[in-house]
Amino acid sequence: MERRTFITATIAASPSRPVFAGKEGVTYEVTRSKDEWRVMLMDLEYQVMREEATERAG
Repeated sequence: MERRTFITATIAASPSRPVFAGKEGVTYEVTRSKDEWRVMLMDLEYQVMREEATERAG
């Protein structure tokens, strides 16, 4: 299989939005409020994991 064919097929088969993007009606085993996450995580961890910020390089 050629690289271009593989990439084209992969993009075509991908969902238009992320699979885990907060689906309505779906319940998760761990459900916490923003305040609970803030208490559990350091500021940088919270920003990266909950607010989709970017980690520093290195």
